[in-house]
Amino acid sequence: MYLKIPYMDSFQEVEVSDKNVLKIVYPSKVEERNERALMISSINTPINSLTLSQFVKNHDKILLAVNDQTRPTPTERMLDPIMNIIEDKIYRVIVATGTHRPPHEDEYRRFFGKYYDILMPKTIYNDAKNDGMIYMGKTSRGTPIRVNEIISEVDGLIALNSVEPHYFAGFTGGRKSIIPGLSAYNSVEKNHSLALSPDARSLKLRGNPVHEDMEEYALKVSREIDIFSINAVLDGEHRIYDVYSGDIIDVLYPAAEVSKKIFVTYVEEKADIVVSVAQPPLDINLYQSQKALDNAKHIVRKGGIIILVSPCREGIGPRNFFDLLSSAENPKDVFEKIKAGYKLGYHKAAKMAEILMENDVYIVSNLDENVVKKTFMKPFRNIRDAINTALENAGGDARILFMMNGGLSIPLPK
Repeated sequence: MYLKIPYMDSFQEVEVSDKNVLKIVYPSKVEERNERALMISSINTPINSLTLSQFVKNHDKILLAVNDQTRPTPTERMLDPIMNIIEDKIYRVIVATGTHRPPHEDEYRRFFGKYYDILMPKTIYNDAKNDGMIYMGKTSRGTPIRVNEIISEVDGLIALNSVEPHYFAGFTGGRKSIIPGLSAYNSVEKNHSLALSPDARSLKLRGNPVHEDMEEYALKVSREIDIFSINAVLDGEHRIYDVYSGDIIDVLYPAAEVSKKIFVTYVEEKADIVVSVAQPPLDINLYQSQKALDNAKHIVRKGGIIILVSPCREGIGPRNFFDLLSSAENPKDVFEKIKAGYKLGYHKAAKMAEILMENDVYIVSNLDENVVKKTFMKPFRNIRDAINTALENAGGDARILFMMNGGLSIPLPK
């Protein structure tokens, strides 16, 4: 069997014996829907909220929050049906970067598309370390609620987001527009420290401490500023499949159920080898690509091999998690170091260490080989060599599962 596996802006072709292929997993195929009609229906029949038109009519200065370059949210297409409603009231646009780097010029142009010239002069991004922040107390778990001070200049917030499975928050979307999106560094750091809990995992909302803390945080912010949240559920090709609008808390739950139907696949058995491909935008760096590694853990047998495929276009990404991994003597030592004091990014190292303690991990990337080895992963330059080495180590009859969009697909054993 010949497979074309996405890599960079092209493919790498590999030949694998049919007997070795357990399954090739993609997000579920769903019918293509009219995106504009979905948006219009949603904003006119919102959940526990005024319609978008009524919301805009009731506010003079609106802040529009959009996602950054690490998310697949189709901002331009979500704006198409609503710009005629909101344009005259947009006071500022903020890219909800959380603690991520600011967008590059080409990324701004991709977000806004034909609306670039209109929106760019009004646009800022959330600088989690340097922007002024408004303090609104703490959550019951001790997370300081510090939100970008731009909200004090407006009387309404419209947040555009998308909903996909998330490896420790359960799902993206909804409350994530606020935390981490518009929040201070120490707020995000405290919230993300809760990701060390075993209940902080993909697909889980109720009982997930990260999600529940985010929800409480966003709820308190919503009492200070009116928020209208528009959440698109995307299919595997990043098309809008469904939309939920209205209350920033309530929109997430039905959206998550639809997202689950698209991205969860059930497989007869666990695989000996899992090849998980981080597709854009998650292939931007190792920090983001780790999500494709985490999704693979559900379907690989204990002692099996995971092959993460990601060029890591911009390298490692935020360094805290790499510094922790590279300073540890072994994956188990990571947890001892975390006990000495949590820093933002350590949750990422912990999730990786959990996998590395039970499985060998190979990575096909453009990263420096010495950098990769410091993370306890085995480096490769091409997928063919990684698969051949895995088969040598796992045995010629090893069963391989391919996750062609590993950052979104979640294969689970039946």
